Amino acid sequence: MDNEQENISKNLSEINSIEDLPTIDQIEIFNSQIINSDSIKIIKILNKNSNFLPKGFYERLLICLHPLFYERLDYYNITLGRTIDRNLIQIERFNTDNYISITINNCLFEHIQNLLIHNLFSFYPTINLRIET
Repeated sequence: MDNEQENISKNLSEINSIEDLPTIDQIEIFNSQIINSDSIKIIKILNKNSNFLPKGFYERLLICLHPLFYERLDYYNITLGRTIDRNLIQIERFNTDNYISITINNCLFEHIQNLLIHNLFSFYPTINLRIET
């Protein structure tokens, strides 16, 4: 385990309650933790027929993408993480619930797009969901 991971583990072991957890503003993913940080792509998931996504869509999205994460931090409207290959994944839900933004390394785009279309969008056959880049 490298020094950075040891420090994180030590800090997490000292946390005694939810209140002791860092806020999203205190979390930073350093460039050394991410490979290809210059090839970032942003995906938006929208509902073509409505301004709103289905209830529970964000949670189902996290379940769908869960196998990709090696490390992950979940907050109410944002999830930060990386894959085992140190590729960035950031999922953000906005309070208006009209779209979800996914920030990823470009090399993950095709894989995530396939997961969304085949595993997530098929769960909502009557809703016209689309991916916008």
